[in-house]
Amino acid sequence: MTFGATDRDLPDARALRDDFPVLPHQNRKADAPPLSLCYTEVPYADLKRRWTSSFLLDSLSNWLRLSAKGKLHQADQPLEPFLDSSREVLIVSEQILQEEEQLVVLPVPSPRERHLEALVAVKQADVEGNKILGRTIDDLAFRVAVVDCPVRTHGIIHRSPKSLADLDSLLSDEAFDFTATLRSRLRSWKAGLETEKLAKLRSLKLLLVLSLPKARQPDEAAETTEHRAFVTSASVEEIGVDIGAWVVHDGHLVDWAGSDDAANENQGEKTLLDGIRVMWTLTRSNAAALSGRRPAAIKSVAVGVGALGSQVVSNLLCQGFGAWTFIDHDILLPHNTVRHELAACYVGMSKAQALAQSLAPLLSDEEPPRFIHDDILQPERCQEEIEASMESADLVIDMSASLAVGRHFAFDARTSGRRISVFLNPTGTDLVVLAEPQDRSLDLFDLEVQYYRLIATNAGLSGHFPNGKSGLRYSHGCRDVSAVLPLDAVATHAAIASRAVQDLRTDAIVSLWHLNPHSEIQRINAPLAAMQLMECGEWRLRIDARVSTAMVEERAKKLQRETGGVLIGAIDTEARVLAVVGAIPSPPDSREENTLYIRGSRGLSARVRAWNESTGGNLVYLGEWHSHPDDASTDPSGDDLRLFDHLTSYMRPAGLPALMVILGADRRATVLIGKSSPVRQDTVLQ
Repeated sequence: MTFGATDRDLPDARALRDDFPVLPHQNRKADAPPLSLCYTEVPYADLKRRWTSSFLLDSLSNWLRLSAKGKLHQADQPLEPFLDSSREVLIVSEQILQEEEQLVVLPVPSPRERHLEALVAVKQADVEGNKILGRTIDDLAFRVAVVDCPVRTHGIIHRSPKSLADLDSLLSDEAFDFTATLRSRLRSWKAGLETEKLAKLRSLKLLLVLSLPKARQPDEAAETTEHRAFVTSASVEEIGVDIGAWVVHDGHLVDWAGSDDAANENQGEKTLLDGIRVMWTLTRSNAAALSGRRPAAIKSVAVGVGALGSQVVSNLLCQGFGAWTFIDHDILLPHNTVRHELAACYVGMSKAQALAQSLAPLLSDEEPPRFIHDDILQPERCQEEIEASMESADLVIDMSASLAVGRHFAFDARTSGRRISVFLNPTGTDLVVLAEPQDRSLDLFDLEVQYYRLIATNAGLSGHFPNGKSGLRYSHGCRDVSAVLPLDAVATHAAIASRAVQDLRTDAIVSLWHLNPHSEIQRINAPLAAMQLMECGEWRLRIDARVSTAMVEERAKKLQRETGGVLIGAIDTEARVLAVVGAIPSPPDSREENTLYIRGSRGLSARVRAWNESTGGNLVYLGEWHSHPDDASTDPSGDDLRLFDHLTSYMRPAGLPALMVILGADRRATVLIGKSSPVRQDTVLQ
């Protein structure tokens, strides 16, 4: 055992027996021959906080015992690395590594002056504006050479070679001559270049990448391939001289004309190497695997990439979910950066464009996100592009926080994709996710009104829509007001929303997540009901099945007398749609007789106002309902028609239609709707 004087490194355990076998989990140190035993995988900085002598003895005993049984390296355990690790790293896409002539490599700036920590390799054609990391391609200092090595059996972890000569000793055998392979590669470069490009090549350093296939047992096929890289201290010209590829004569590179044996005397002792780990750029499958998800290249459209939307799509893409198109007509303003995914360097840019650009490098095996800088409701430039994106999408998510956009998704948008709406309440305490079922048996408007019903009927959500105005003014315009929302709340909800999107099943959901002042999250799922649809002239009526059942049950209680009440719901005057989601039963001062019903008013105004105020004004009084006895039809009587005329007069100042539902036996009903003379629709309530 060797203990370092500074106590920075793991105590080194060496096998001093001359006949000690070569086994997995051994390191060949620089001062070999004694092999070092790799007896723990825990970093020493962490391990020494709980280090004891018994731990050391137990670890060594365990290593020896399991090695003797051939069980130290399990059959399902990854193969041992061929070379020990290094701090510096080369980041490159596995897909483009073999295209060595097209690669450009540049050191990533490090805060440690004159210290190399990372290199990035990309295809020259992909470098925007002929620049990478702020440097032109003319500034690039490396030429890449990828060398494919024969299959090797895993076992000892070798020390990183310090020179080309060391590397040749490690790799070359009867079947493979590393130096001869590199020599041939350098000569082929020289032969294929014009004078000007050859002059540039001569001064470049070499970035040497080894492809090392590894097998678990001798004579087995390769199970995996290890890649390691080295940066040379010398230029390509100097390396060629050092390994006998050429000589320099009168400033020209001249191929070595001597014998092969003489050339082989030059094995690269003068060319020093710095070892570099090779790490692949992130792919969709890697991103999903690291997130515990399955990759999903679903064609997805996000409408609205503001504070919430930008974080949601970033979360999803980081987990390998979605092939995205972003649609938004806003630009990033300074106050947006308080909560937005984008940094302040993007201020003034299109949100959609900037977000697409910032996320483009994330997945190296995918096309970058597309963006459309236009208003989805009133497109000025990109209507055809918007329509094409929507029609081809598998998933469309409205995160615009716009009622109009949500209704557009419900009524007008042409897409076969799943439609989802994701938004926050005005104070940012609640996240709401509305997802249409796969079969669209309920659309987003149906789900929206059932979400309002949840708010109105759940006392715990009484503050979901706050009373009064809130927000901060960020400029001089009357609409220049921004919500007061902390970033941590938006980020919390964005994380939940991204998970909810990935966990969607085929059925509909209306879910709300409430973040309380103690940072606790409560999920509330709205019970959903079918919506019965009726075409009534220019108006379309939708009735929540629970409302129908409530009216039927109330009628049954009062037989043979008539009863009734008030209908509550939402109305979209542009789409000519009414949705009934609530029925207030007959007030206690109502007159209920066998052939007469006069609805009272005691407590009614307060109950209607409660529905309205608790939902931010989204649920309103829509009309009246009353019952007829079993022995009577649902035809409107003269009194019913006079009442309907009164309702039209009451609703006319607001420009809204009157609504009346007459309920009879066996769930039969007659619906009257209109702004003057009624349109009649006979039906059976579901």
